[in-house]
Amino acid sequence: MSLDNFQLPLLIIPELYKDSLVLLDDSQQKADSVQQTAVPFLGKFRQKILVLVAIENHRNLPEASLQFLTGVLNACKLTLTDIAVVNIHHQEVKSFEHIASFLNPEKIIIFGIPLPILEMPLEFPQYQVQKYAGLQFLAAPQLTELESNVAEKKKFWNALKLMFNL
Repeated sequence: MSLDNFQLPLLIIPELYKDSLVLLDDSQQKADSVQQTAVPFLGKFRQKILVLVAIENHRNLPEASLQFLTGVLNACKLTLTDIAVVNIHHQEVKSFEHIASFLNPEKIIIFGIPLPILEMPLEFPQYQVQKYAGLQFLAAPQLTELESNVAEKKKFWNALKLMFNL
């Protein structure tokens, strides 16, 4: 009898593998479940531009902030189809690593979110395009602050011109 053609009866196989082949500790199991958590967003994300906001009372953005953001995008020759707006306030997992692994962005604009909330090990100065982990980042105040402050809008526009080569 050759072992090349040996087959086990189907009733024996479950008995052989009663336990997992690999035991995972709690952190590994949590990491696996985190990777499976979807990240809902507004937009189509065609240009791989991620916009992060933290707004408590809205699923995505309030109407005034959405209009302001749309105007900014138009000035950059972009639309909502080019970006993904993620409101981290409503995310089960808030880490940037998780969001980035799900969406794979190239450019990230962060509106008024302290980076430790995103579990990032550093801070970016506002209005300065920064490179980190092969990605471009731009930190800015909350959209509501930019909407009402002309001086802040100018600083933001200058940073956007650098980020998008305008």
